[in-house]
Amino acid sequence: MTLEDLFKLASLTASIQKLPLIPTKIGSLGLFAAKPIRTTQVVIDEEEGKLSLVANTSRRAPGNQVASRERKTRSFTTTHLPERSTVLAEDVQGLRSFESEDQTTAVSTVVAERLQDMKNNLVATREWQRMGAIKGQILDADGVTVIEDLYDAFGVTQVTKPMSLSTNTAPRTSLMDVVRQMDLKCGSLMISKRQCLCSGTFLDALVENDAVKRAYDNWNSQNDGAASRLAGDVRSGFVYAGIEFIEYTAVVSGHPFIADGEAYLFPAAQGLFVEALAPANYSETVNTLGLEFYAKAKPLDFDKGYDMEAQTNPLPLCLIPAAVFKLTA
Repeated sequence: MTLEDLFKLASLTASIQKLPLIPTKIGSLGLFAAKPIRTTQVVIDEEEGKLSLVANTSRRAPGNQVASRERKTRSFTTTHLPERSTVLAEDVQGLRSFESEDQTTAVSTVVAERLQDMKNNLVATREWQRMGAIKGQILDADGVTVIEDLYDAFGVTQVTKPMSLSTNTAPRTSLMDVVRQMDLKCGSLMISKRQCLCSGTFLDALVENDAVKRAYDNWNSQNDGAASRLAGDVRSGFVYAGIEFIEYTAVVSGHPFIADGEAYLFPAAQGLFVEALAPANYSETVNTLGLEFYAKAKPLDFDKGYDMEAQTNPLPLCLIPAAVFKLTA
């Protein structure tokens, strides 16, 4: 049976449209504040003020000299993420509409579907880059090429904290040590909460840790529901030691967002995570404020179909990468 014969079947018994799961957890957390810009360059000014104790001196002596604040300027370039596709009228000729027995598909419908597929890819790529900004390295689509190394850019090193969750050791002390370091790194930033994106294996090891289970059992002696909540599905998030642990097992193009046995602990604080959005490289968008997505289509010669392009030009950044800690199970 040829493909053409399949579209002539008189009866359609079932239609199943398989769409990939689009990772959007980081976007839904609202961590990254959108910053539309008119250029492709992102300039970050870092101004560091230091506190010091003032020495007691004679009233006749001059006051202690206060040094000027140190300022550093760093420049980044936004990424350019374009996709192109072509829909030919010949490809749509005789094509049956999805979930229909006898109606044919219009070219405009196929164009809209193709644009949506392109947008889905761009959404997933932006999420991949946001995860990279949290981890400290924004990687390209191959999962290897480094677009931006935020630790190198800000002159700091990543701190990895082994949690030893497979033992009976209570992880709370180690987590509190990390939180104290985090607070020092954040300085005057107002931290609303602390969150940790985890691989599945890390979350399972944390939930099964004897000390964590005892903590929930003790809490449950005075409050109903804690034990059953811990024994149930906690992948969407549960709180321990004042930290919300959330499982994130997204995989796109074979690249896991978080490796097995790893997790990333960070503060949710206004001004810590930003995402610059540059304008598209079209004549009508030059020097305008960037949008999240762009799409254009043009008819082919003799109206034989359409050429389409969709693009986004983002750069997510963590402005204090030293405030993010890598945890291992």
